[in-house]
Amino acid sequence: MLAPLATLTASVLCALGHQRSLRPSTILGLYLSALVLLSCSRTRTLWLLATSNEPLRLAAVMSVCLALSAVALVLESANSGVTPRNSPPRAHKTGSPEQYSSLWSRTSFAWLASTFWRGYRSVMSLEDLPPFDTRLRSEEMSRSLALGWDTCTLRRLTAFDLLSPALKTLR
Repeated sequence: MLAPLATLTASVLCALGHQRSLRPSTILGLYLSALVLLSCSRTRTLWLLATSNEPLRLAAVMSVCLALSAVALVLESANSGVTPRNSPPRAHKTGSPEQYSSLWSRTSFAWLASTFWRGYRSVMSLEDLPPFDTRLRSEEMSRSLALGWDTCTLRRLTAFDLLSPALKTLR
């Protein structure tokens, strides 16, 4: 059975990913989510078919693999809060919470929960809002747009020349 080996490998990749990145891996989160979902039905079927001693052991092993996969998914989805070795200190404090959220946190907008709770408890000011995504700051975008516009002005201008650099900046 490769299920325990796959779960162990995913757990190791999860630990390595949290050492090197501030954001949990999207691909690993999708894999673990599919693994847990599909393992639930396999484990249920094995328990329903278990009549003798051997299928009972197989069902128990699959149950353990399902539990380990679920734990790995929860650990992968949790924000580690640990700054990776190759990032500048306090790097996770300068960007928005969305930049460092897991797949399911971004999908469900759970990263906004603390902002909503703060707004529910008191009147918010501009300082209470989380910072913007660093890629959406005006300095970054204006620099990228100016670079794109400079390359467009080197050739003959057409009616849609500003559209291409603007779309490249906003992607």
